[in-house]
Amino acid sequence: MTDSDSFADDVRAIAADFDGALGLAATNLLNGETLAYNADRSFSLASVIKLVVMLEALRRVQRGELDLDARHRLGQDTRTKGSGVLKDLDDGLALTLRDLLTLMIAQSDNVATNMLLDLVGVDAVTRLARRLDMPGTVLHRRITFQDGLGPLAEGTPTEFCRLLERLARRELLTPALSDLALTILERQQFQDMIPRELPYDPYLARWGPPGEHLTVASKSGWVQGVRNDVGIVRGPGVFYALALFSEGASDARRSADNRGVLAVARLSRLVYDHFTAT
Repeated sequence: MTDSDSFADDVRAIAADFDGALGLAATNLLNGETLAYNADRSFSLASVIKLVVMLEALRRVQRGELDLDARHRLGQDTRTKGSGVLKDLDDGLALTLRDLLTLMIAQSDNVATNMLLDLVGVDAVTRLARRLDMPGTVLHRRITFQDGLGPLAEGTPTEFCRLLERLARRELLTPALSDLALTILERQQFQDMIPRELPYDPYLARWGPPGEHLTVASKSGWVQGVRNDVGIVRGPGVFYALALFSEGASDARRSADNRGVLAVARLSRLVYDHFTAT
């Protein structure tokens, strides 16, 4: 836990009101201050692992092995259930690699994810995590919904906060590809967690005067009992990375008022208030 007594008390109050486990890691990129709660605990990641899938694909673009403008055809072999729009479209649609990355992040499209995993390989995602000093991060398989398979992926708040910090500082990719990754993350359409209680307007963030409004570059993920969100928050006087995880909750509702969603949103606001007050 952080040294800030009031912040620690507020986190414990949220945790006491939640019937699952919570994890938090945040780093103020303006002054280096860190916040943590269960930050080294392993959590089920759900779709948060798609952030690492994107980075693996962009690293291959950087090496010249993949082309952002090359088109890949939608087919039956990548179809699966869950989030996204490609599952409802006709076979034969030709999407650029850039399209697939955007769909995977902004809509958490599972078919786009499987198409990308067919290009880079499941094992390559875990290997990249190892190279990026994320030993607790593992991707187990392509996305499928068969019973008894266990979590799709696992990782810790500390590892994902550190990854986002390095991305924000443009240490993982070339400047141009770093900008692309951040732009795609800023197109996130699931805004029920990190941005929910912040002074954030997605329209002003995208089309308002640059630098004058809060931006959120994020990737969320959820399955039964799990609600996660990780991201980079930036605006006038504020710049930080954070990873917020929750699991084990009994609330089975697939709604914006799921108790896990609300707990993560409350943690996000606590981090924002703490970093903007210091």
